[in-house]
Amino acid sequence: TNRLKEYFVLSKNLEMDKAMDYMHPKLFTIAPKEQLVAAMDAAFNNPEMKISFDSMAIVAISPAFKSGAATYRKVDYFMSMHIALSDSLDLENPELAAAMQASFQKGFPGKKISVQTETNSIHVAGKELLFAIKDPQVTQWMFLGYDRKNQQLDERRQLQQEEGVRDLR
Repeated sequence: TNRLKEYFVLSKNLEMDKAMDYMHPKLFTIAPKEQLVAAMDAAFNNPEMKISFDSMAIVAISPAFKSGAATYRKVDYFMSMHIALSDSLDLENPELAAAMQASFQKGFPGKKISVQTETNSIHVAGKELLFAIKDPQVTQWMFLGYDRKNQQLDERRQLQQEEGVRDLR
């Protein structure tokens, strides 16, 4: 859990380049590390909205389970994020507030989205899921976030269930 706590601290402090060192290398077969860091830096350094994490806290860690040569642990955690909008985006405008609420609800399904007109900000909070992975590719526990709305992952999970592999959800 020390590595996981370190990863959360780096993420909360928006030290994305260092946080990426805790990500499982399989992530970088989808997109290179430099590209992911650049995308995150662009999102977190946007002049229209300042994003900060209020909280990242472990809710539960499953017992270790094996699949092939890899060992996994499911990590449920709570995440709370604050998005302060620039003055050019005025949430006192009811149409804009409703559009932003809908947009954030779509981007963060299942999370509690609060539009705060008095501070011109949005608060996002809810449970997230990631997996800790240790396999022959790595010597320490590495992490991969799990996107519940990713259809390809859902299809893979269903295939694994059919093959008798433990449900990763």
